[in-house]
Amino acid sequence: MKYIRTNIYNPYFLGVIYAILALNIWYLSVVAVENQSIPKSYDYIIKVIIGITSAFFGAYFALKLREYEENKKEARQRLNILNKCLFTLYRQGNAADCFKLEINKAKGRKHLDFPAIIHADYSALTQNMNELNFLIEFGFSRFLMNLSLEQERFELMLHTIKLRNELYIEKVQPMMNSVITRRAGFNAQIDEDALNAYNEMTKMVANCFDSIKNTIDELLDVHSKIYPNDRPLDVGINRSNNE
Repeated sequence: MKYIRTNIYNPYFLGVIYAILALNIWYLSVVAVENQSIPKSYDYIIKVIIGITSAFFGAYFALKLREYEENKKEARQRLNILNKCLFTLYRQGNAADCFKLEINKAKGRKHLDFPAIIHADYSALTQNMNELNFLIEFGFSRFLMNLSLEQERFELMLHTIKLRNELYIEKVQPMMNSVITRRAGFNAQIDEDALNAYNEMTKMVANCFDSIKNTIDELLDVHSKIYPNDRPLDVGINRSNNE
């Protein structure tokens, strides 16, 4: 399918051209009759032809105008959908970046000393894949699949953080308090579980952050190919250069 171009083929312009052409033909026929260049009977024939063609082209351009307006409306709706998708990716990228910055602040025995991450509710931060199905018509089915995987990766990152938070609150923190107060000894199994959970969380956050940046670049490329004359939404990831 051809990519959308919203600034060409304007039925308004074609309608004006035809109206001017019809008026010129009528005017020239009147002048020709008055100068007796053509028989007067030709004037009636020309008027009938102009009347018939005007009715035909009037209906034709009305239909084309309606199609043009509908296509323009659909193109604008799809552009808004792409910008909404891009905005969601930016928000997901910022969320992953915030997690990354918090993790990078950890010191000492990171898997034991790094506290549970308190964050906003990101459960509603999802892509509407049904709205984006039109990308298949333009040959971007692979990107649509990658975007779906990106959404799953983001949700998996949140789930990994949630599991680590629960482990820290329910087991690690009580163990550390018991060790400090000497009510109980150090639990090697909890220590191992805490290390695995922390490493998994760190890996998932880093991978998700890098992957979202790549997906944003892919979406910008898709946007430029479908809408070469429209600037995409430019928000950016606030701290993407920080490590």
